[in-house]
Amino acid sequence: MRMCSPLPAPYPRHQLAVNGWEAMVSLLTPTTRRCPHLGCALKWNPQEHTWDCPCHGSRFAEDGKRIDGPAAGDLKL
Repeated sequence: MRMCSPLPAPYPRHQLAVNGWEAMVSLLTPTTRRCPHLGCALKWNPQEHTWDCPCHGSRFAEDGKRIDGPAAGDLKL
């Protein structure tokens, strides 16, 4: 009997490890910008001039306004 995976079939298991590692490092990295969703360290995206959350995909404009993602509100600058 084969057990069903909670993840879609094409989702590689190594990506889970990468995502977990990035989330852990993000939480331990001191920074002035944190995502209001779960507190992950935001990364500046110079191409789009946005603050991007590597943990769950929230995105914020340069002035802190929420653009997209699971975060419920704007950044507190």
